[in-house]
Amino acid sequence: MKGFPVAMFICAPLLCAQADDHALDLLKQAIAAARTTTTFRAEGTTVGEMTGAGMNIKDQPIYFRAAAESPLRTHRENSGGDQSQNTCDGAETLYTGGSGFYRGQRQGGCTMSLADLIHVEDNPTAATLIGRDQVQLADGIHNCELIRGDWTLARDHGVTWHAVNTLCIEPERNLILRYVSETTGGGNDLHTVDKLVFTVIDLNPRYSAALFAFSVPTGTMEDEGPQLGRESPVSVAGVYRIGAGVSYPRVASKVEPAYTKEAEDDRVEGLVLVSVVVAPDGTPNDLKIVRAVGHGLDERAIQAVRQWHFEPGMSGGMPVPVGPIVVAVNFRLP
Repeated sequence: MKGFPVAMFICAPLLCAQADDHALDLLKQAIAAARTTTTFRAEGTTVGEMTGAGMNIKDQPIYFRAAAESPLRTHRENSGGDQSQNTCDGAETLYTGGSGFYRGQRQGGCTMSLADLIHVEDNPTAATLIGRDQVQLADGIHNCELIRGDWTLARDHGVTWHAVNTLCIEPERNLILRYVSETTGGGNDLHTVDKLVFTVIDLNPRYSAALFAFSVPTGTMEDEGPQLGRESPVSVAGVYRIGAGVSYPRVASKVEPAYTKEAEDDRVEGLVLVSVVVAPDGTPNDLKIVRAVGHGLDERAIQAVRQWHFEPGMSGGMPVPVGPIVVAVNFRLP
């Protein structure tokens, strides 16, 4: 795979044997640094494959962008083989990985570390220096030491896994710039290979609102997830809730929102969320703002959604009033 070059220098066996203590110390320091680095901006590529008895799965590459200003806010956005986003603003988490989006309350702030991107286990059992290499990042070429580390892991009801990771570690900052992880075990001759290479690692980023923007197309609905514990449709004041035989309404046609001059002049962008009750004829009623942007855009979002038409929610084959549902109105400047 492009981005995983062969080492420029391979050390002799005697030199490697003498370097084991250094290699293990460097590996442990790099893992600890990844765990404690919670302010950063990073971009890169990951790809994985899994083989075993009757199994040969090769994933499409995933391109990721991540930013963390823990505990205030975090954001990760994937493209390629995984189209997902996860944003935390300190009070709320928004994430998407399918046709809808999800929201959850966040208590205790937002947390993300470099280790969340790298997925390297603690406590390697051994490590060896096998060479030296270079990695091209956005800010230039970085020298690194190639360390091969070994892990023996007991997981999944006592099943033993063995992992061998080859990591390119920049010793000056104890940063893992690239790795290839090979894991065997778990029965069925299971063998996994995971690769990661960073193209950007910025430990002193200039933060902007765009780095942490959660963006879904206008008209995307919040997915409320499985509604457990309901065996029959539930209505309050004649309005039905999603679940237990009540289907989601769908946006049939929509009007894009218009910017206010204030928001356009101030270059304001953001996601407004509007709560709606959809009538049996598909008209939106009882509109309320549940996530605001300000600068007059919340009112413009209401004006736009009021002109939308929905396919109504259904219960027992009949259209029924359904709500409240939450729809996204995305304000983006060209």
